[in-house]
Amino acid sequence: HGTSFGGTSFALYVLLAGAEALSPPVLRALEVPTVLDALAQRARTTPGARLCRAATLAPSAEAARCRYEAVAEAMSSLQEEARPPLTHGLNLGPALEALQASPSRLTVSDLVDVGHAVSALSELAGWSELPAAARRTPLLAAQAARAAPPPRLARTLPTAFEAQPGGGYALSAEQFPVLRARRAAADAARAAVEAEAAGLLKSESFRAGLADPTQASPLRRDGR
Repeated sequence: HGTSFGGTSFALYVLLAGAEALSPPVLRALEVPTVLDALAQRARTTPGARLCRAATLAPSAEAARCRYEAVAEAMSSLQEEARPPLTHGLNLGPALEALQASPSRLTVSDLVDVGHAVSALSELAGWSELPAAARRTPLLAAQAARAAPPPRLARTLPTAFEAQPGGGYALSAEQFPVLRARRAAADAARAAVEAEAAGLLKSESFRAGLADPTQASPLRRDGR
């Protein structure tokens, strides 16, 4: 989950010692929650920070070594060009809470952010398929592969919305062909009205009518 692993030797010592070898006074002296919180603050994703804070001591040194294999791979991957991509913080809690409370409370911005997260997970899963990833960091590659979103979701949601020139988002014309056709028809009608209005303003008879005070008063139609 994108944790920065600098300065983890002390935390590794605590993990390798094993829970059984450490008495409560020793655990308090080592300030394990403080160490885990400092580690969580360096996480690049919200789920990663949560997992850091919820980490428990390994029951034995051997179990700690097994757990640390993934950490060792992550540390080595920092030196590689093909490091795992983490392009989104995955802070989807607000959107999921809104969806659980009522689907109508889920805003377009929420859906767009979820789409960005899905794209990031797809990119991460794609990284796991690289030969270098599977060869050098097999544990991380396996975890990245499991993070792949459902194919239909990955295919549709990230491109379901498009940014608007004036700001905000709207449904994508590429994903919704009927909407694209209706937008094109509306744009054509708007252009036709603007062209008609421009031609009317250039009309000599219209300009003469505007200059004639007897014709300048607006006509009322149907009492309006």
